[in-house]
Amino acid sequence: MKIIYSIMMVFILMASSQSVFGQTYHFSASSKPYVEISDGTPLVTDTWDDPELVIPIGFNFQYYGLTLTTLYLPSTFTLITLIDDPSTDIIGNIVLFGADLIDRGYISGTSLSPISYKTDGNAGHRVLTVQWKNAGFLGDLSNFGFSTDFINFQLKLYEEDGNIEFAYGPSTVTHPTEDYGANGPIIGLLESLDYINDINLGEIILLAGNPSNPTIVNAYQETHLNGSIPSGTSYIFSRNTTAVKDIVKEGSESFYFPNPARDYLTLKTELQHEVLPPVMVINNMGQIVSMDLSPEKIELTNLPTGIYQLRFQTSAGQVVQRILIQD
Repeated sequence: MKIIYSIMMVFILMASSQSVFGQTYHFSASSKPYVEISDGTPLVTDTWDDPELVIPIGFNFQYYGLTLTTLYLPSTFTLITLIDDPSTDIIGNIVLFGADLIDRGYISGTSLSPISYKTDGNAGHRVLTVQWKNAGFLGDLSNFGFSTDFINFQLKLYEEDGNIEFAYGPSTVTHPTEDYGANGPIIGLLESLDYINDINLGEIILLAGNPSNPTIVNAYQETHLNGSIPSGTSYIFSRNTTAVKDIVKEGSESFYFPNPARDYLTLKTELQHEVLPPVMVINNMGQIVSMDLSPEKIELTNLPTGIYQLRFQTSAGQVVQRILIQD
């Protein structure tokens, strides 16, 4: 069985020279009937364990600052975490259900746990629904030799307002420690996490506490709900269209100088108390090529010429500054 995937992230290439981010999504929990889709397109045709899924959304969907048309679940992931691009180390992800799931018919060879998707509605008002039905838990099956525990849940993406909904249906969890590795699953959204270096780069919303009314954790740390999610529970991440704003326009004051640069960048003295390490230098492939724990001076001597981005946190939020390295 594959190593459990911690959680992953997205790198968003900004058009502006430098931007700061507030929270893009507002979280709320509600209770409403769980409605299955019955005529969705199958994503699996056989029994599965850590399946590789490619899910067309059916419309352009804004996830933080990135426009998505397809969601992916790589076969290397054990948690149900949908991402935007499996080919890069820096990716956007939606942590829909943080537990290791398996087809309940895996041992018998007869599939009992279909996964499907459906896009409904007219242009401008379409909704993508991705559904896991009667999914079993690997820990339950492998520890006891048969599948007792199961879960039903859906992801919904709304074209009209950019909202994200996690909907949870009937479930039975009699062995939470085996099923979750804790009292409950990992649930949330991560904008930007470098999973190779295990460093959070952007906004993060993880859910903790009571599954019916969770609290929000905005720090990158192992975070679980304290129990199973009741049937009929929906977690809604409502997009706040005013969350992103430019604080430094092209050609205006920036944190680091000179720009263009050659060997190093220096943090302006009056801004030194604002920057929280680390400061990452990211190339145009979305790869972290340098990381400094001392933000006052950023070494560039080993980097080839080209356009890069600095990414770091301040007390006001995350900042991205575009820089040019030249000979």
